[in-house]
Amino acid sequence: MHKAHLASAFQDRNVLGNRIDVLISTGAPLQHQVQRFVTRIFGKLVVDGYGCTETGRLASNGSVAENVEIRLLDLPELGYLTSDCPPRGEILARTPYMAGYFSLPRFTEQGTVRQMESDTEDWIALNGVMYFRTGDVGELVAPGNIRVIDRCKHHFKLAQGIYVAPEPIEKVLLQSPLIAQIFVWGCGFMQATGAVAVPSKKLLPALGFGSAPLATALESAKQQASTLILQSLADVGQRCGLKAWEIPQRLVLEPTNFSESQGLLTASGKLSRAALIRRYGKMLSDTQDECEGLEITSALPPTTGVCAGLHSILKRISPKQSFVPTDSITSLGLDSLGVARLCAQLRQQFGQEVPARVLFTLETLADLERLILAGPQAARAIVGKCSTTVNFDEEADARCQDLAACVVGLSSPSVPQQTSKESGMVLLTGSTGFLGAFAASALAHSGLKVICLVRATSQQEARDRLQACLQFYQLADEVPAKMIALPTTGVENSYLGLPAEFQGEAGKATTIVHCAAQVSGVLPYGALCAPNVVGTKQAILLALQTGAQLVHVSTLGFVDDGLSETSCVSTRNLHNRSGYAQSKWVAEQLVWKAMESCNLRAVVLRPGTVCAARSGASNTKDAVSLLLLGLVQLGCTCLSDRSPLPAGFNLVPVEYVADAIVVAARSRRSLPRGPIHLCAPQAVATRTLCQWLTEAGHELNDLSPQEFCKRVQQVDETHPLFALRGSLGQTPTGHSARLPAVEALHASALKIRTSRVMTKDTLVKSISFLRAAHNEQMCRKRNGPMDDGPQVELSTAEPKSRLRVALQFDRGPAEV
Repeated sequence: MHKAHLASAFQDRNVLGNRIDVLISTGAPLQHQVQRFVTRIFGKLVVDGYGCTETGRLASNGSVAENVEIRLLDLPELGYLTSDCPPRGEILARTPYMAGYFSLPRFTEQGTVRQMESDTEDWIALNGVMYFRTGDVGELVAPGNIRVIDRCKHHFKLAQGIYVAPEPIEKVLLQSPLIAQIFVWGCGFMQATGAVAVPSKKLLPALGFGSAPLATALESAKQQASTLILQSLADVGQRCGLKAWEIPQRLVLEPTNFSESQGLLTASGKLSRAALIRRYGKMLSDTQDECEGLEITSALPPTTGVCAGLHSILKRISPKQSFVPTDSITSLGLDSLGVARLCAQLRQQFGQEVPARVLFTLETLADLERLILAGPQAARAIVGKCSTTVNFDEEADARCQDLAACVVGLSSPSVPQQTSKESGMVLLTGSTGFLGAFAASALAHSGLKVICLVRATSQQEARDRLQACLQFYQLADEVPAKMIALPTTGVENSYLGLPAEFQGEAGKATTIVHCAAQVSGVLPYGALCAPNVVGTKQAILLALQTGAQLVHVSTLGFVDDGLSETSCVSTRNLHNRSGYAQSKWVAEQLVWKAMESCNLRAVVLRPGTVCAARSGASNTKDAVSLLLLGLVQLGCTCLSDRSPLPAGFNLVPVEYVADAIVVAARSRRSLPRGPIHLCAPQAVATRTLCQWLTEAGHELNDLSPQEFCKRVQQVDETHPLFALRGSLGQTPTGHSARLPAVEALHASALKIRTSRVMTKDTLVKSISFLRAAHNEQMCRKRNGPMDDGPQVELSTAEPKSRLRVALQFDRGPAEV
């Protein structure tokens, strides 16, 4: 009641007049109770302002100001880390107003900003970007919202491992009447703090000097002055509750006041601690001959690595275990599930939405660190700086010109032309992928000798990897005699990455089946260009050099529904496709160019969504596989017109595509010169797939779109649907897309008898295979580091202004 009357009295008397709208509090964080009380008393808006002389305004009521970049620096010794929840650390700031400080004489005389950084500990350069150290500990309440919770600047550690904050101690000790200024410091060689003090004139009567100059008095009675001041500091410290190690035990007396002209004070009148340490550090240390480098003694950690919060996330999800700010995002080795986990954990830890499409426009981990800590304004600037748009027509022209130049530079074939007895040899790339493994098995069973390229460091390792792959897909227990496994460093390298000692053997092949590709729906074109585009160029060059025929396995991922089998596919909708589809389109343009200009003998196959084998063996890295397995584990589906699920899929069994590769490799007759689409006669509706699963005994409750999306959003990282939450967790505003329809007339020329239709029996077996593989993978991850997660086919199309992930129908060969 008293507060209410007080507020009424202030408002009635109009104490502040009628022209004040806002009250601003600065200097220290305003407690919530105080802010509420002042608001009620004065009836005005109360703003808790945060800033400093060096940078200007930084935040108001916690909201970071416009054109201000904020980030946090880990303080592990003080227990403040960006891996905390919410993230905590020292607040670093960057504003346009900082430039004025760079022109101060003591900085410009030294010549560079880097030298300026070494001159004062108030500034720090992180990955080439200069920040001001505020000395405040803050926590990131939300993106662009910071709260000051402590003071950290100038902490130091004593010999017993205790960290000490000098500023509160100095504030207490200044209560001594015998000193005018004081600087408190310590280091790892000292058991207690030391101090540099400028005595006040009240010391003179105690020394018996009356009105003599202070310098003269100290020169004559230095020991007595030190004893008096140390005793006074001890009395004040004990009275105010300082710990024993916080009370100075060593003292340096300075008769001259600290000043800015000496470099001992900052422009705002604060102690320039770096300069004071350089001047007095050796005098204060107990062991003066061991004090080299004490100028940089600080509780602040090294700043060469990524912040602890980001580092802990990366260690959990990346095969790598060490990271530096200059690492590229693609060097993390993440598959699509790993990318989804990274985005989810960035949102959980830092509250920052970083869609996959934005993530891979960033150049380095330093950019990512700035993005998640800097606030909305800086985040937009960082994304804008890193974003690029590819003109795919121009990109294809440039790649074709590069291919033509390489063809001109080809030497005469290093391997003699093949004899008839060698005509049954095939060189296969991508042989440890899903489609590649079945193609290798089918080629060997047809009587062909198959040289399988496997990414490995030795031939034995290559053979072991190939054998493990064949066993996993239930194709063979041992590598058949018709298969030879050779190691490769990567198909993007010269001679498809084959070591020199194996090039002669591989050069005997009369057919090269290029099945290798890195499949990802979240990696952008730039990240997939080397394995998919450059890899295809190397396959073309090897085919031209050895006179071999090329069977190029492309994809239907970039083909619009209803498009006829033509080599001319417009780029009109290519920007809405995944980076994988874009890279396969450019790669295919190289093949057509080589066929036209270099007389390359080639067959182009465009498979659709390659699905399970009759045995049930399936691609565990495929989005459709994960979707169907996820629905079974979730125990529900959504079949309404507004369902987030795709209407259906054009599924083609893997044996059909593998047999098509065999026919193309063995063919002595003329095949269609245009692309050959390998797909089912018609798509299978999602409703039909769910019905088959229900009939097989799997319970799938039909939920409303809202309830289904809610259930999907609740799945954890171990669930097959986790990587698909971006598309399945949002209710569409319209009807589901129509069933995909693709023309496939040229496939009849292959005269394949293998079924190209997905059946209920195959689907049921596939779910059993996928469930067993998923359980084994989860068990392996619980017992070791996260690695080799499913490679999910996702698209990162950007409808209107909102970034989201959407399921794609484009599917190609599995990852190398």
